[in-house]
Amino acid sequence: MPVRTPSPAVLALLLVVAALSGCAQVGWLAVSAGDGFTCGIDADSVLECWGYNPDGTLNPPAGTFTSLDAGKDWDACAIDTSGVTRCWGPASSALLNPPDTALTSLSVGSGVACGIDHAGAIGCWGDPLFTAWGCDNPGCDCHSDAICYVNAAPPSGKFTSVSVGSSAACAIDTSQSLVCWGDNSANSGGLSTPPGGRFTAVSLGDGGACALDTDGTAQCWGAPRLTAPPEPLTSISVGLYEACGVDLGGAVHCWGEGSDVSPPPADTFRSVSVGYLHQCGVDTHGDVQCWGEEHDGEATPP
Repeated sequence: MPVRTPSPAVLALLLVVAALSGCAQVGWLAVSAGDGFTCGIDADSVLECWGYNPDGTLNPPAGTFTSLDAGKDWDACAIDTSGVTRCWGPASSALLNPPDTALTSLSVGSGVACGIDHAGAIGCWGDPLFTAWGCDNPGCDCHSDAICYVNAAPPSGKFTSVSVGSSAACAIDTSQSLVCWGDNSANSGGLSTPPGGRFTAVSLGDGGACALDTDGTAQCWGAPRLTAPPEPLTSISVGLYEACGVDLGGAVHCWGEGSDVSPPPADTFRSVSVGYLHQCGVDTHGDVQCWGEEHDGEATPP
């Protein structure tokens, strides 16, 4: 699911710090948990994937990369060190032809991905059937048809981050306000009506959404409404009715619907990513740790 990774400048700084401290590597730079599979950027900035492999999911492109996101439909996208977006997955995936525009960040949802270019504009691509947010398609059932929800017509303006879920998307503009579009039905809990205030991070999953305000407090909305912990957080990720965040001390907190939330490891982490039945994070030693359900090796990093 959507994951914020260090910028190229930060990655370079991490490498310098590692060299000065006598470490040969800084470990994994990023990890993103998807639907039954996981991908990460290793210490050499190379992509690696593991878990379920339906026709290309575990075969990422060669090269060096700065950020990535694993989606719901066994596909993923990443931005290489020259700013080019590369996507991979099953041959039927509509994400395999991303735009030529250089992007600074991206997010992969269900059949659609969105990214932010250097001017701060949002562009989206994906399944041509997913062409209109809302319920204006003939015969569309607004309570069940994802085809009614995912589109490629994001709002105009300048934005700093974007997150695409299964039926809606949200972005943070340069004034730190949340702007959301997509499913806003009662069934979704008003997913496209975000809270007011100023925010630094946002994440959408399959049904719920959470964002961090400028104090680090998590605010969640949608259906189900995920009740966040009171601790200030530095990052957040939402998956299938579950969310996790990293607090100021590096501890991971997870919360969600019912009693099926998987407890995270007790170690300290740099980042965390919530998939659909498993979660992964990069700890402060640079190792990837995963937890939750495992069916095809998605929670067993290399």
